[in-house]
Amino acid sequence: MIVEQTFVVMEGIVLYFYLSRRYRALEQGKDSVRLLLFGEKKLIFWGGIVLLGFIFPFVLETIASLLHGNVVLIFVPV
Repeated sequence: MIVEQTFVVMEGIVLYFYLSRRYRALEQGKDSVRLLLFGEKKLIFWGGIVLLGFIFPFVLETIASLLHGNVVLIFVPV
């Protein structure tokens, strides 16, 4: 279970570095990152990618690791 949690954290770190490189690259990159983080696409980014893609699976993996007999929780994020 700790391996899956580690991968979720690593994905978040990779996303951070990707967005920070795009932000520093060109003006178009800066505009696209601002659009994702603060603009009209912020609900998709924060709700879909961050909440459902990183936080929700991490929390479910944590709960599943604490409740060893509850295998159903592992299949919920899939």
